[in-house]
Amino acid sequence: SSILFSHYQDSQSLGIDRWLSSLGAAAVTSHPVNLVVNAGTATTIDLVVKSGLEPQPPNVHAPWQHLGGSIFPGVQTMLDSLAARGARLPQVTQLKSEAWPKSTIQAIGHGVVASQVGAICRHLEQCRIQYSNQQTKIWLSGGWADELHEALSTMADISVERVEGQVLQGLSLAYEESVNAQR
Repeated sequence: SSILFSHYQDSQSLGIDRWLSSLGAAAVTSHPVNLVVNAGTATTIDLVVKSGLEPQPPNVHAPWQHLGGSIFPGVQTMLDSLAARGARLPQVTQLKSEAWPKSTIQAIGHGVVASQVGAICRHLEQCRIQYSNQQTKIWLSGGWADELHEALSTMADISVERVEGQVLQGLSLAYEESVNAQR
C-alpha cells in the first residue's frame, strides 16, 4: 500500500483482515499512534503509527507504518472454552455484568470482558511508554466490539471509537490503489 508499510517479518502470514483493518484506520486517523482492535473469534490488536515515530527502510515513503500486533482468544472463544472445559460452568450467552458479579454467569461474563479490556489496556500502556505519552486512539470493530466499547469508554484517558466495516474500508482503499496503479 502507498499509505501503509508493514514491518511484519513475513507479510504473507499477516491475516488479510488485520491488514485491511489497519489500512482502514490509517486512511481515517489523525492520531499519531493507533491500536486497531478487532473483537471476533480471536481478538487482534495491531499497532499503526505515523511515519517518523519509527525508522523506515530506505525507499519506503508511506505516511503510516504497521508495526505488528497480538492475537488472542476472543470473547466467544473464551466463553465456549470455559463451558466446555470448566467443571459445571454454564455456557454464557450474554455479557450483562455488574461491578461485583453476584452469580456464576455474571462472574464469567465479567471475567471474560475484564481479560479482553486488560489486554487492550496493556497494549495501550506499552504505546504510552514507547511513544512518550502521545495520545493513542483505539479503533474497535468486530462482533463483540459493542461490549468492549462499553467497558473501555468508562475508563479515564482512553480515546476509543467503535467503527463499522473497517475491513471493508481498507478493502476499498486497496482496490482504489490497485486500479490507480494500472492506469
